[in-house]
Amino acid sequence: MKDKRERKNVLIVKNAIEEGPGNIAEFLKAKGIEFHEIEAYKDRYLPGSSFPYEYVVVLGGPMGVYEIDRYPYLAMVAKLIELALSKGKKVLGICLGAQLLAYVLGARVYDSGELEIGWCEIELTDEGSSDECISTFFGEKRKCEVFQWHRDTFDLPKGALRLASSKRFLNQAFSYFGSLGLQFHPEITPSMVKEWFRDRKDFEQIVQKTKVMYASYRKAAENLYEKFFKLERR
Repeated sequence: MKDKRERKNVLIVKNAIEEGPGNIAEFLKAKGIEFHEIEAYKDRYLPGSSFPYEYVVVLGGPMGVYEIDRYPYLAMVAKLIELALSKGKKVLGICLGAQLLAYVLGARVYDSGELEIGWCEIELTDEGSSDECISTFFGEKRKCEVFQWHRDTFDLPKGALRLASSKRFLNQAFSYFGSLGLQFHPEITPSMVKEWFRDRKDFEQIVQKTKVMYASYRKAAENLYEKFFKLERR
């Protein structure tokens, strides 16, 4: 018989065909956690008033929040995040998902004018050191390398706590009453990296770096998921 704490319903929202849930889905399957995945770019979906999910994971995409007129389904995703928060559910936003979470919370999302791609260093803030999710991702370190692919950024939403920063981007991670926005990609797998970088000149360099980084990075990501989805280690 499964532990009831592991029978948690999760909604995963894909915003682009090439940006799937990666190791998040693998983690949920391994833990026996039920999840439902929607492709927001072709599925028109909003749950009913009962909102049957305890958690919503909103993934990345190459579009910007400020391009809602061009990508109208982003308005649906924003409404979904707003609905989840109003029901007291927890949202995990990754890259575009973090930007959408910030947008729903009233923050400005904008083009920074510079790219942050590949393995990049971020640093834990004082607030981050006391956050159970992000602190377990960092472990005993104050700095670590994470996988990035973004140009857009956002202001810190009112009421949110800044958990991690980098030299070029102030808001790399934030929390909002149990919800979490991550500018970086904890969900990547080596196959995803190969797909994303297949047409870039630095393909071999990134693939080799990923081989070195991935085992410890995957472990750090799973530590974060354990805390976010409120699971106890066995």
